[in-house]
Amino acid sequence: MDKQTLMQYRQLCREIRELEEEKEALAAGNLPGSWPLGIGGHSQGKIKDNVGNCAAQLWQLSQLLAQRLNQLIALRREIEDFIADLQPEERRILRLYYIEGLTWEQTAERLEYSVRQINRKQHQIMQQLFPNDTKKQAS
Repeated sequence: MDKQTLMQYRQLCREIRELEEEKEALAAGNLPGSWPLGIGGHSQGKIKDNVGNCAAQLWQLSQLLAQRLNQLIALRREIEDFIADLQPEERRILRLYYIEGLTWEQTAERLEYSVRQINRKQHQIMQQLFPNDTKKQAS
């Protein structure tokens, strides 16, 4: 786990939702017009070839979607497990900001701290979690 991964949590969740929607559309046969899977041609043999090619492409696409979805879900679980291992106050601070997407001002208000206190606490948590990252930033 690194700081960059933690900061990408919300983007991971958005991508998971988008892939799940795309997978559902694929399963329902609702293909966007932009997908290059159209059936064309006039001869009977050509239509059968196109149908077979479309089926193969759909199967391959469904496999790629499932693989990427599984990767993203595993990464999301890793982040959530990582945060779950923290002390309650640390967990609340990181969850509100990184997972729920609140601003530092909203996080401070919710936890009844000043923004300065929240920023200080967040910095301390990050130093504790990612000591190498904070050393790089200082140099």
